Amino acid sequence: WGISNTAVMADATVSRLVDAAQSGDRSHVEAQCLAATLLGGNLIGLAEKAANSSTNREKIRLVHVTAAEIEKLVPQITELAMAVCDNPGNKAAVKQLNVLAHSWADKIQVLAGALDS
Repeated sequence: WGISNTAVMADATVSRLVDAAQSGDRSHVEAQCLAATLLGGNLIGLAEKAANSSTNREKIRLVHVTAAEIEKLVPQITELAMAVCDNPGNKAAVKQLNVLAHSWADKIQVLAGALDS
């Protein structure tokens, strides 16, 4: 995986998701939400395997806390992306989607960093 590749994938996923939501194309939004879910889920699975074989308590804690935060963000992002899709002119919703999506990407990078260490 590598943290730099994961950072690029996370940023690209966020960009495509926000663009899809602003385009009003519901099927594209659904596809991008699925891509974010899969990327996060795959990384969480790898990180939890690594944490289970680690003796570093801080790393284990970091993985579990970050994984839980990612899992909590995905449904919020999905719901907000659909709301933006339905009303792309809602600047407050677009801004909030950007904030949540970038928070998700940041947490993906933290998880990737835990894997690299």
